[in-house]
Amino acid sequence: MNAKETLIKAKALIQNPENWTQGCSAVDNFGEEVSPSSPEACKFCALGALDKMNDWDAGAFKELAKVARSKYNTCVSQVNDKLGHSAVMEIFDIAIAQPPMEVAGN
Repeated sequence: MNAKETLIKAKALIQNPENWTQGCSAVDNFGEEVSPSSPEACKFCALGALDKMNDWDAGAFKELAKVARSKYNTCVSQVNDKLGHSAVMEIFDIAIAQPPMEVAGN
């Protein structure tokens, strides 16, 4: 899975605010913190959604981080925890719309 595919799938995972969380990577149905890879995980933060893809793509994280920094002058976790779901969706949309990152050495 490339960075754009990872971003698209991670965004889809948290598109519905009911599947999104703040303050930790993932929670279960009881609101208890769990690993994003746990089968019990049902809500994810922006970074937890990337982690859930089981194909952690540094390119996807770098793209999302770059957008968070340029748009809000902060990191992804602060956009997630302080600015809310609509801001998270916005940084995903911008990152997805950007042309693919060039790989060093190519």
